[in-house]
Amino acid sequence: MALSWVRAFPTQTKWYGKHLALLGVVILTASITAIFYLWQLSAWWLLYVFLLVWCADSGAYFVGRKLGRRKMAPNVSPNKSMEGLAGGLITGLLVVVAISVFKLQLTGASLVAFVALSALTILASVLGDLFESMLKRRADVKDSGTILPGHGGVLDRIDSLLSATPIFALGFWAIQQLGLIVV
Repeated sequence: MALSWVRAFPTQTKWYGKHLALLGVVILTASITAIFYLWQLSAWWLLYVFLLVWCADSGAYFVGRKLGRRKMAPNVSPNKSMEGLAGGLITGLLVVVAISVFKLQLTGASLVAFVALSALTILASVLGDLFESMLKRRADVKDSGTILPGHGGVLDRIDSLLSATPIFALGFWAIQQLGLIVV
């Protein structure tokens, strides 16, 4: 649903209000559940998701600033580019492979599944960031708060994590059920 809203913005926003509160409850519930699930397994897994998202976000920022030409969603977030997205994916996946091989010692199907899940998690984090940007544009608000000056507010710091954490937790649970990773 978030992807369709981001793609349609700003032309088709009339019906957002009816579904926005429900979507907010779903996103927050899924995120909190995922955080508790990962924490229960080990604080390491929760830290991994944070590290993955932050590294991908940093890679996207630096590559996008240097090489960004093609806008990803100009009506929603004019500074985000396809080149930045590629840079974020590459940066995130380099971190994933390093952690997978050296810390987790994954090989074969386990490695492929974990890298694929991590790539999907990175894409979910980008969608979360775009969705939050769309909501701010719709409300005609520059920053989501003033608690963190220069960072756009608390929501700007966690928007990517709110969407990435449930995706990673669900995928990680599935990989465990397949016996590819044992915790």
